[in-house]
Amino acid sequence: MDSTELKEQVSDAVQRREWLKQMKTTHQHEFVHDTQKDFIDLISFRLMNEIYAIPLIQLQEILKAVNIMRVPRSHPHLKGIINVRGSILTVIDVRKRLGMDPGDIDATTRIVIVSEAGRAVGLLVDAVLEILRIEKHQMEQPPHGIPDQKRQFIAHIFNDHDQFIIIPDLGKLCQFSL
Repeated sequence: MDSTELKEQVSDAVQRREWLKQMKTTHQHEFVHDTQKDFIDLISFRLMNEIYAIPLIQLQEILKAVNIMRVPRSHPHLKGIINVRGSILTVIDVRKRLGMDPGDIDATTRIVIVSEAGRAVGLLVDAVLEILRIEKHQMEQPPHGIPDQKRQFIAHIFNDHDQFIIIPDLGKLCQFSL
């Protein structure tokens, strides 16, 4: 999938999300039997050879990984800060946060801006892949045997065409006290 197709998918999904939010607030009683409630839209990304996905509803935007300013004596997983249209955002190196080896920033590296606990945070990822729609019953708890350092950040796992996809716990991933 090229970047133009991905941008179109993200734009369509964001518009759908905004429309649904607006409709739910103005017509709450009509959404009681909404078939959409059994599905969740996710945006997937790659870290090394693993695939992750986050709820599309938490996505604000996707940026190229440029102009990240290091913050001296900060948490090891804090890659730095960026300026996004006048707002200063923290960028978390998700690889380091999950105990992986740090990667190089290249042409496919992206900063995924998410909304978590009322604030915007940037997640540094190797590449953004595609938008997925899965049934909520496909999501499972992470199995035992995954190292605790990594397991504490995993909310769910699901299998998509023989590929395991990890849904991280964004609340824990974006904390600095762990």
